Amino acid sequence: MKILREQIIHRFRLRQVQDQSGPVWFFLPGGPGLGSEYFESLIDVVRLPGSVYLVDFPGDGSNPTPLVPEKWKEGLIELVTSFQRVHLVAHSFAALFVMMCPELEPHLEKLILMSGSAKKITHHKPGPVDLKEYFLSRLHLYVLPETVERAKKLFENLPYNIEAFVWGRDHFHPQFDPIWVPQKLPTLILMGEKDLVTPLSSFTGTPYLQRPNIAFSVIQDASHFPWLEQPEEVNQAIAFFYTG
Repeated sequence: MKILREQIIHRFRLRQVQDQSGPVWFFLPGGPGLGSEYFESLIDVVRLPGSVYLVDFPGDGSNPTPLVPEKWKEGLIELVTSFQRVHLVAHSFAALFVMMCPELEPHLEKLILMSGSAKKITHHKPGPVDLKEYFLSRLHLYVLPETVERAKKLFENLPYNIEAFVWGRDHFHPQFDPIWVPQKLPTLILMGEKDLVTPLSSFTGTPYLQRPNIAFSVIQDASHFPWLEQPEEVNQAIAFFYTG
């Protein structure tokens, strides 16, 4: 994958991988601590119009700016308002983070919450760890058994930012409260059928499944990283949402 342009805006790092006319796509990664590099495997399979950016929170992944999580929300709002026609794709932790930012609604054209949750997630709390070793040893929880070996090759070279991971584990997740249910913004909730980290029950009985502006797409035989098992189905779900 060729990086066309890299820039820092409001301390967020943006790596542009596609430059075409149309909407602006921001891909915001999970973790925290993994970095947007893992999204490259998704960008390889989705076919989107417009400009596409891989985005890293300040101080997360390999973004060299200081880690100041209490400013992430303000910075994300400023970042989104710096562009027009923003389509935000937020995965895992990023989906949870976005669900606490109602101020984003008037500034987005469309929103995709992938492998997120509308309920608190109980996380194992290890002591000081090698984050790479910790994640790879638990990869069987994130992907299907038949995907583990291939996923190891994709994930072994991520930045693995331990400071961002510890902040998420100790501060964000214990306080997670999804206060934002998009009222008018076209929103897609995209889930892997066999996701063990954020299962389908994460949205059962919540307002997210009860609004006309919110669509729900379940990718069969797919995990927390659904595009690894079912790339074409994920591509079709996103394309249908964009054109629908």
